[in-house]
Amino acid sequence: MAKRNVGLEIALSLGAAVVFGVGLWLYIDHSIERPTPIAMTPQSPGAAQAERNADDVRALATQWAQALANREYGRAHSLMAPSFRDRVNADAFRALVMEDAQLAGIEDVAIFRTKEQRAASDANATLMTLSATGMLKSRAGTVEITMHFVREGDQLRILTVLLAGVPALTIAP
Repeated sequence: MAKRNVGLEIALSLGAAVVFGVGLWLYIDHSIERPTPIAMTPQSPGAAQAERNADDVRALATQWAQALANREYGRAHSLMAPSFRDRVNADAFRALVMEDAQLAGIEDVAIFRTKEQRAASDANATLMTLSATGMLKSRAGTVEITMHFVREGDQLRILTVLLAGVPALTIAP
């Protein structure tokens, strides 16, 4: 009987263990699905448009508040949506403003949050709503204001105004 070579047996066992370990590692490495890193992409055109809309909303709200503060009711009325102006003429608008202590004493409007919603199927963004929430400062105090907007051609116009959640200027019958 031949003499056993213990060193050779150990070397072969270690070699087999290494080959098995490497094979197992390669199998696991290729079997695991790794997440792809997030690529930083430039801002989408829709996001840029939403930012422009938010700027337009703030500018329009400020113009409207300044017109009312300067008692330029005709100018403030002209900033309202056509559907509002069709139902509420300039004289009735002035009367509505004068009846409301907050609107009659308006000093400033600060818009803090704008919200834009679009129909997912509308590539041209003709089906969208814009609203804004902020604070109206008046001689009668400060109150939350919510405004809803529509597009009139390329111009943004005010459709409704709510003060503390209560309709102040709307087209409801």
